[in-house]
Amino acid sequence: MSESNASATIIQFPRPASLESAAPVEAEPVSAQAVPDPAQRLRRALTLLDVALAEQRTAVADWRGALSELNTSVQDLGRSLRSYQKSLDTLQDQITR
Repeated sequence: MSESNASATIIQFPRPASLESAAPVEAEPVSAQAVPDPAQRLRRALTLLDVALAEQRTAVADWRGALSELNTSVQDLGRSLRSYQKSLDTLQDQITR
């Protein structure tokens, strides 16, 4: 086997702006004896879940808007192609007469 001298740099992912505006979730120092309050952990988790769901709703709405625009474009293209086909058919009739 050959040895690899590969190395990696770990890059921190940026925190989404929507999470920055959410209720601050600060890490509290936890001693070996202290156990995080489950209710507080649940509140933090629910806050982050609410933010994620809001982002998801926005993304789905944007996606639906894009699909609607695509549908309109495809319909316009279909009309244009049918018109072009009619023009070609008319030209063919004129040529073959």
